[in-house]
Amino acid sequence: MAEYQNLGLRWGTLQPHRDDQQSDWYPVARERERDVLAVCQKLFPGECTHDGAGTVHGRDLSQSVKRRVGCTTKILSDKTEITIIPTVMPQWRFWIEDPVHRFSIGKESMAFQGFPVSLYQAAIDDTKDETLASLGGNAMSAGVLFSVFMSVLMVAPWQETSASVCASEADMMHALNSLFSVLKKKAP
Repeated sequence: MAEYQNLGLRWGTLQPHRDDQQSDWYPVARERERDVLAVCQKLFPGECTHDGAGTVHGRDLSQSVKRRVGCTTKILSDKTEITIIPTVMPQWRFWIEDPVHRFSIGKESMAFQGFPVSLYQAAIDDTKDETLASLGGNAMSAGVLFSVFMSVLMVAPWQETSASVCASEADMMHALNSLFSVLKKKAP
């Protein structure tokens, strides 16, 4: 409540946007989450905590107003559009504002981490949403694992030569494809 007093607001006086209030998911939000949503929408419309640029498509309501975290879409210099999301955590409460006005589901938490959801659709359909959300929050993306794996391979002393050996891009793609083909064979 001190945060609201510092902002010159009274607890519970602001309301979220009408689209959010009319969502079937809105009653699922806890009172504090509704309040955080309303304050963030009022005080920080279209704001992203990283640099204040872009359009917010969702916000993590599990954080306090001071630690508000949203996702944003950015246009890079080469006209490429990317979306940056906050860190996926096991107990996060990520409210998607545009266009659906609802909390994210476990399958989306897995996809946010780079998990190939479409390859394991049957297993995902048989898993509870809470379990998927927890797994998504505790996951490490395949890109991170691949980077660590490749780093270990690159520094290992494979040859007894003083010349520096560097893998080509083709070698890297071959290694990545081999790794994923092994993972696909072991999939349930």
